Amino acid sequence: PSPLPPDAPPPPPSPPPPDVLCGLVSSECRFECGHEKVRYEIVGIDGWTGGEWTAADDQGSVYHWSVCRAPLALVHQCAPPGANGTGFGPASIPDKGPSHLGVASAVRIYNDPTAGLSCMTIGVQRDAVCMLRDASDPASGLRCLYVNGDGGRTFELDLVCSSQPQPPQVVQGADPSTFVATMFSPHACATPPPPFFTTRVIL
Repeated sequence: PSPLPPDAPPPPPSPPPPDVLCGLVSSECRFECGHEKVRYEIVGIDGWTGGEWTAADDQGSVYHWSVCRAPLALVHQCAPPGANGTGFGPASIPDKGPSHLGVASAVRIYNDPTAGLSCMTIGVQRDAVCMLRDASDPASGLRCLYVNGDGGRTFELDLVCSSQPQPPQVVQGADPSTFVATMFSPHACATPPPPFFTTRVIL
């Protein structure tokens, strides 16, 4: 093809590849993604802490979430709306939305300028949608969206394949109703495919 003239604008960048969705396979911690059936087994992440994680953002808000659909301990869940403040930690603070007690979820504890210390459920794991973090690098990790939080909020969990585990980080997304936690772990790497066996028949 003929070269572009010197003053021609550069061609537009290629669009990113479409999301590749992942489905659960035989366990709450095992996923299979796309037509290539890329497999992830993240039970090792869950095993470090008994299924729960806690982190704070740079504004002082504290987050609790579970990974493999285990309900948060009651002490880490918001109290039902209208509760009188029984329990400890988040369990003493009424939920800003419907009660999510006993449901695997993510919660945020923050200081409301008007109401003071407040608790809200920011995502429900049973309604989560998981996908490859990068369709062009399918072994690099998973991204799961915990949806249907209070007021339509979403908790995004990015599980990044890394040989060096790091404490989780949480930031508010570009959309103020989304909160993003990033976890780096070797347990967030794709698992090798099962071995392929051939049978040799000798007559």
